[in-house]
Parts: sequence; structure tokens; C-alpha cells
Amino acid sequence: LIRLFRFGRLYQRWHELIPLSFVTLTVLVDLVLVVLFVHWAACFWGFMGILFTGLHTGESGWSTWLLRAIADKHLNCEWYEVPHYSVYWMSCYWAMCTVTSVGYGDIAASNLTEYAISTVIIFVGAFIWAYVLGTVTTAISSLDPHTIEFERDLDDLHLLVQEKNLDS
Repeated sequence: LIRLFRFGRLYQRWHELIPLSFVTLTVLVDLVLVVLFVHWAACFWGFMGILFTGLHTGESGWSTWLLRAIADKHLNCEWYEVPHYSVYWMSCYWAMCTVTSVGYGDIAASNLTEYAISTVIIFVGAFIWAYVLGTVTTAISSLDPHTIEFERDLDDLHLLVQEKNLDS
């Protein structure tokens, strides 16, 4: 995590070596932001699924997203036999659906702790997703500066006609 603070210097070096357009750079940075958040959310979600499944195995009425996913996906194994990469990919799937607001619902919270965790991830993910959509939309809309300038000039002309009470 501490190395992320050095990203600014690394970014500056890369930008000098590989000159990318503003739009390309914005989309790439936003893609990295989404991938990192999805990875962190997936790791946390998967860890919590394994931890709570292990802690509460055998308790009646206790369920976790991992136990439900194993049953729903018809995996013929116990929770501790599920490969970690499978748990990670199921968690990535959940995190991506959560962050992008798709929310299929096939992997969902099953207990109060998981509801609390997913609520925090939904809250943070919504802000990240809104930021990404906003910056990408702004970057794409700035691709044609001549059209933007022309439309501003038309707006100015329209205001001038209204102020001077000229006939259209």
C-alpha cells in the first residue's frame, strides 16, 4: 500500500516516455482504480466468507455467502475443499457486480456481518463508480473541442439576440 504513494513519480516517468492522450490516460487510470478496488473488495469478501464459514461450522441456522454459493453452484465438496482461486473468482464476480450496480444477486450476504460489509463496499464502490463514469464522460466529451467551441458560440449568440430583443 505504501508503494501506491510513489505512483505519482512513476506516472510522471511513464508519461514522459510514452506520451498518451488525455482521454487514453484518463480511461487507463480509471480502469486501474476500478480493478484495484474490485480486487481489494473481492479479497476482503472472500476472506470474510472463509473466516465466518470456518468459525461457525456446525452452528445451526448459520449461513454465509460461501456456503450458499457452494450449494447453488452444485459444487460437490465441503467449504474447506473449495480451491482459493474459486473463492477469489466468485468474490471478484460479486465485487464487480456490486461496484457496477449490476447486482445479479446470485452471490449475496447471508448474515448480519456480511450485510454490514457489503453495505460499506456498496457505499464506497458507488462513489468510485460515479467518479469513474464522470471522468470518462468528461474525457470523451472533450474529444472534439471545435464542436464544443462552436456550440458555446451559438449559445452566446442566442443570449445576445435575447438581450438585444432582436428577432430570430
